[in-house]
Amino acid sequence: MRCLLSLCLPFVLCGANAPERGFRFTADKSLPAMKNIVIVKAGEPGPGKAKHQAIVTIDRYQQLLQTSTAGPFDIWWQPKSGVAVRILNKLKLKEGEVKEIKVDNYLGIVTVRGDNQPRAALVTIAAQDDPGPGEKGHVPVQTATEYRVDMAVPDGFYSLWITPANGARSQRINDRFRVQAGKSVQLD
Repeated sequence: MRCLLSLCLPFVLCGANAPERGFRFTADKSLPAMKNIVIVKAGEPGPGKAKHQAIVTIDRYQQLLQTSTAGPFDIWWQPKSGVAVRILNKLKLKEGEVKEIKVDNYLGIVTVRGDNQPRAALVTIAAQDDPGPGEKGHVPVQTATEYRVDMAVPDGFYSLWITPANGARSQRINDRFRVQAGKSVQLD
């Protein structure tokens, strides 16, 4: 009996120490301050949207974010101020897999200097074909309430809008600019 127990014990212990299924996130100091990282079911609304339901949320990097299912998942990164952005979609995990995700590989930084621009109530980054703030169908990708603020957005092409503080109509300042993941873009 003792021999049988000594043979079974290592297998039981190995099963208990099996790696958890989940994600671990890292980032350089170049990104703006993070509020949280949220995982939702693939195709479900992200943070700040109606009917948003998070599966798991963390508020620090290097923290293990565990899940009980394999997915698929959408992963959202939310800055302390601004709009949450989706960094990955339809991501699946294998049993016992822990994915290391470097957030910098999915987000770029945009800084608007605001030289020769009116004082801003809102600086908005949107899709190229977006009608702009205050218009039907407008969907901001990222926002800031002043100039010279680092705004994190996914890799892609965007337009830049300024809503003046004096209440005037929003103006498109830049029709098309490119943001590459891991890089910074400065606009006037």
